Amino acid sequence: MYHEVRAELDCLLAHGYGMTEAPTICMGSPLDTPEQLSRTEGRPVAGVEVRVVRLDGGGDAAADTVGEVWLRGRWSAGATPIRS
Repeated sequence: MYHEVRAELDCLLAHGYGMTEAPTICMGSPLDTPEQLSRTEGRPVAGVEVRVVRLDGGGDAAADTVGEVWLRGRWSAGATPIRS
């Protein structure tokens, strides 16, 4: 979909990933290649640690498998670190 949107808008495109509790987790950059931007959600933003763990709790999930996102970091001044 990345390539279709970029062609339709005729502009550079970067995107990010977040959720209600942690609005900015990962961000793509216009400096990333189109291939990187089309296949990833970017890199974790400064101060954020991201892990994807197996659903059975048995450690990190392998690439291309379903898992649960675990986060640690600060999202605003004075905020309590989020662990989910």
